[in-house]
Amino acid sequence: MAANPKRYMRNYYNNAWGAWYRVYTTADIPPDTKYTAGAHLALSGTTFRLSDFCKTVTDWNSATTNGWYMASGATNAPATGWIYGTVIAHNANYLRQIVYHFAVDSSVSATNCDRYERVRHNGAWGAWVNTSVRKAVPNNAAFTDTWKACTKDSEGYVAKGSGQANKVWKTDANGTPAWRDDANSTNYLPLSGGNLTGSVEFTDSGTSVKGIGGICGGNDYWRIVGGATASNAGYCEIATADDANEPIYVRQYTGKFVTLKRTLTLLDGSGNTNLPGSLTLSGQVARNGISKSWRDGRDGALVRTNSMGSSQYIPLASIKTNNGSWEIGAYTNNTLFFTYITDTDYNAGTNKVTAQVSITPNGMINGNLNGNAKNGITYSSAEPSNLAAGATWVDA
Repeated sequence: MAANPKRYMRNYYNNAWGAWYRVYTTADIPPDTKYTAGAHLALSGTTFRLSDFCKTVTDWNSATTNGWYMASGATNAPATGWIYGTVIAHNANYLRQIVYHFAVDSSVSATNCDRYERVRHNGAWGAWVNTSVRKAVPNNAAFTDTWKACTKDSEGYVAKGSGQANKVWKTDANGTPAWRDDANSTNYLPLSGGNLTGSVEFTDSGTSVKGIGGICGGNDYWRIVGGATASNAGYCEIATADDANEPIYVRQYTGKFVTLKRTLTLLDGSGNTNLPGSLTLSGQVARNGISKSWRDGRDGALVRTNSMGSSQYIPLASIKTNNGSWEIGAYTNNTLFFTYITDTDYNAGTNKVTAQVSITPNGMINGNLNGNAKNGITYSSAEPSNLAAGATWVDA
């Protein structure tokens, strides 16, 4: 018989012979030969066992099969230094990597033992996440089905919210937590807006500003704020912003903002302010003088009218006297008039001039005086024969 005979066997069933099969022995398999069955699972003889050490990789993206891996300085690592860990794979495109930092001492509470995880989903790698938990488990820790509430002195869990509608979990003055009524739950203005029943007051702005503002017109801005340039030097600002041509309107409507009635325009695109009605002052209208040429006098005038129609009287100023008023205005034919109207005629609606002096464009001054007055002399006639006694006719 040969030193290492080979043995074969076959079956006889239902009057028929089956095929021959060789019967192997341990002598046919070299001892301690390791056959890979996944990364670092091995066969020693006929016994499965783990490989002695992790498999070294240079790129963590290449660790995509089940097993244990390690690397130092590999690409796509969660941190620098030595890293080792395991891979749990469904296939090459769906897997999880769980790795650890090598410890540099015997402590497992320091950051040198951090644990990281990431997944590969549908072929795409997710980010590494630090999933380390370094808090020591208490000596008396045990699994229990008893719920532990938190107190002012110890940690625990919040009680269930069933039956606690519109309440909040908060502490009292002593620090004891519980479900409590929230005094602020109905006393706030939602981000979506609403109606205030009280006042709003901002805290001190210092030398910055505080207030409200928003966007208008797509890319323009508005705000109403309070600020200060220094201590005891505060101010309120109503402003628009972007191209410096966004006007500020002060308006009146009928109804609840139905029909626009009047508009006061503050600072239009040219910096002008337009009033829809009269302006009543208790002080002066004053400004620094502006020197202009004769031609440009209208451009430097403190008060200016911009138009005049045919046969119109345009008053510029009215000065109240004891029993009437003097008006200064322009009339047709480019003539300037100084006109005195009594209160009696004004109140009665009588369009009557008591005294009037005019200046024509060629410099002629025309006036009328009461010739019956004790010292009055009439100068309104064009002929010397019509002048009162004492008057002198000068033919210019």
